[in-house]
Parts: sequence; structure tokens; C-alpha cells
Amino acid sequence: MRYMIPIFQHITGQTAGHLPQLRDHLLSQVRTGSREIDILQWMTGTALELVGQGGLGYSFDALNPNSKNEYGAAAKLLAPILFGLSLPRQFLPWFRMLGPHSLQKLVAKRIPSRRFQKLLNIVEVIDKTSKKIFTEKTTALAKGDDAVAHQVGEGRDIMSVLLKANMEASAEDKLQDEELLGQMNTILFAAMDTTSNALCRIFQLLSQNQDVQDKLRAEIVQAREATKVSWITTICTRSRIWTPWAPLSFISRTARADTILPLGTPVQGEDGSMITELFVPKNTDAIISIIGTNRNPSLWGADAREWKPERWLSPLPESVTSSKVPGVYANLMTFLGGGRSCIGFKFSQLEMKVVLSTLLPVFRFSPAKEYIVWRLGGIANPTVEASGLDTPAMPMQLSIVN
Repeated sequence: MRYMIPIFQHITGQTAGHLPQLRDHLLSQVRTGSREIDILQWMTGTALELVGQGGLGYSFDALNPNSKNEYGAAAKLLAPILFGLSLPRQFLPWFRMLGPHSLQKLVAKRIPSRRFQKLLNIVEVIDKTSKKIFTEKTTALAKGDDAVAHQVGEGRDIMSVLLKANMEASAEDKLQDEELLGQMNTILFAAMDTTSNALCRIFQLLSQNQDVQDKLRAEIVQAREATKVSWITTICTRSRIWTPWAPLSFISRTARADTILPLGTPVQGEDGSMITELFVPKNTDAIISIIGTNRNPSLWGADAREWKPERWLSPLPESVTSSKVPGVYANLMTFLGGGRSCIGFKFSQLEMKVVLSTLLPVFRFSPAKEYIVWRLGGIANPTVEASGLDTPAMPMQLSIVN
């Protein structure tokens, strides 16, 4: 993770490089005065480039306005499109029984649904891009360490480490190419959408709470210039401002065996008896509310729905610490918990810390005139109400800090 910091700093523009990066592009747009900018577009490009270089050792050139970034545009639309197809998705297991992949693809192209055909186009773009990256990585690894060292990330990225380990694994432990491609797409999609949307939520909240924005900006500047304390540690331990607002509002899980589920709080049945556990049959789908836990008044108090960063500056109430919330971080379910928790939550936090510490000392974020609606689509997406809520966007007023 330490090796990722210089990569992230260069991409965001905190350190100089041979190409204009995030901070330079934003500065060029607001030098003459305050301007409305779609911050989601820039956060998407930044998150894609961060995970591309840090996760895959590959540059998408996502922050170049003149570069046609098909992958970023496709990946950003994947979650909203999939959410709109929630009913047809139930039939996918049977669809896969049609025969070979070529036949499935032929049938899929004839399904009379504009949304479904849009999904097919998105999948084709993602598949084509991931195969291109995979071929380049495996070719470089086959040529030896010198070729790998000349790639983005110098072979220390997550995908290079995975591919090297797979090459050295025994025959029974080796992953097939399709499985490796699946891992690659998971890394890209899971890391890009959640991080970019979480950053947008942070900037929106900071724009609505200028006093908090000023405190955080002053803290970053002080950590850099005066005390020399690590700004990463400062933001992590004193300004954990994003976690209650999870990009994933809910998640589904399927019981793989008959299970007895204990209830955190007993409920009274119709016959007056107290119910302390539930029987969950095998193959039962369960919807888990992440925001329901993160904003539960019985845990966090009457102000559970309020955004209060100072909540973490003093000991948390006993109702929280004794609740046994299984989340991996800060008594919250933002990054889930258990064996299926988010394996990249430290990577994501590091990305967000670098972006915040790069942009806040330079720019002031203020609300735009448009009303923003966050749509539940698997991953919560910001949209402009007046636009019909179809396309993710987050317009925001940016100006240079005096």
C-alpha cells in the first residue's frame, strides 16, 4: 500500500509529472472565476486511473479530456442498467443453460429490449478492454522482469502479483484465464464506481457544511506545512467523514445451507411469545440494509441520520460498541463484514484521502443550483432531478481558495 501513495499523488496532481493531472485540469477551468463542473465525471476518471495503475498496472488515460475513454463510460452505466433489469436478471441462471456461449450471445442479441441491448454493449466494451489489459500483462510477464519493470506500476500492482502467483501455482491450484479475467473485472468495477460515488457524496456534504470544509482544509494544510504529521493519518483518525454514507445502500446474500439466524433485538409474535431467532431455509435470498445499520437510531441515537463527523472525535456510545455490528471498520457496515467483506477497503480509503488532501487546499466546493437526487441502483448514483434522473451526474460550483 505504501508503494501506491506516489502513484496516487501523481495521478491527482499532488506531485509533478509529465502529464497534466486532476488538479491541473480543474485549475484550468476555474482560473478566471467560479464555475460549475460535473465533479462525478472527474471523480470517475480519477478512480478509474487510480485502480488502473495501482490495481492493474495499466493507464486508461482517463483524465485526458481528448481521450475517448469507452471503459469508464460503460462501467459507470453498468450498475444503473442492471438495477433496471432486476426482474429479467432472475432468469439468467436458466439462460445460461441454452448451450455454448456463442448461442447464448446470438439469442441475447435478439431480445427486444432497448435496456438489455444497452447492457450487452456495455459488457462487450468491458470484456474487450479487460482482454486487452490481460494480454499485455501476460506478455510482459512472459518476457521477464525487465519488461514488467517498464510497465505502469513496475510490476507491483495487484494484478501483476496475482498473475505471478498463478504462474508459480501447482496445476490443481492454477486459475484459468476466464477466472483471472473475472478477477480483473471485479477489481476494476468494484473499485471505480464505489470510490467515485463516495467521493462525490463527500464533496456534496462538504459543500453543504462549509464550516466542516474549512476545518478539514486547515487540518490538511497544518499537517503538511507546520506539524509535519502524516496527513494520511490525520485524515484517517480525525476526519473519518465518509463511512456512514455507503455507496452500497443494500446487498443481497443467499443462504447456502439451512441456518438459524439470531436476532439482535427480540420481537414479540402474534401469540405474545418473544422471538429471538429465525429459521432461514437453504437458498433463501436475504436483503441486508447497510444504511439501515449505519443510521440505526437505537445504536447511534436520535441524531443517527445527521452527518456529524465530530461523532468520532469522542468515544462512541455503549449502544454502538456493544452492538456486535460485524463490519470490518468503525462499527459500520459500509465495507461489509466476515469472509465476504470488501478486501479493498484500505485501498479505497487511501484513494479518497489522497484526493481530498490534494483538492481541498486548492479548491472550495459549493452546491450548484441543480437539485441532486441519489438513486438506489445497487450502487447509489447522483443524478440531476431536472434531467429525468437517467444519467449519473454531480454538478458542483468550484472556485480557487484565496
